[in-house]
Amino acid sequence: MGWSIHWKGNGKGECGKGGLSPHLMKKYRFWFHYNKPESRKAGKPVMTLHYRDRCLTTNSIECEVETETHRRKRQPHMVIRGWAESVGFMTQEAAVNGVSDSLIVIK
Repeated sequence: MGWSIHWKGNGKGECGKGGLSPHLMKKYRFWFHYNKPESRKAGKPVMTLHYRDRCLTTNSIECEVETETHRRKRQPHMVIRGWAESVGFMTQEAAVNGVSDSLIVIK
């Protein structure tokens, strides 16, 4: 069972042509929350991360940027959100009940 890593956004400091400096890279809004229905299906706690119109499920998040809590009028009512230049995720090859063991790293 090997781990593989995939980056969305500017995961390794690359920002288009010319390689802009890190303080000029574009940041995108992300937010995550506990996903009770998926947790019941998987038989273990599952978090859902929303980033650039994508929804990623995971059981571990490592966040390296500032975050804040945010109240929403619809479900989920309470989320944690912030601004990120990139989101990377490492997954194990074998998935259990549709949710693979994964780690999401937010930078």
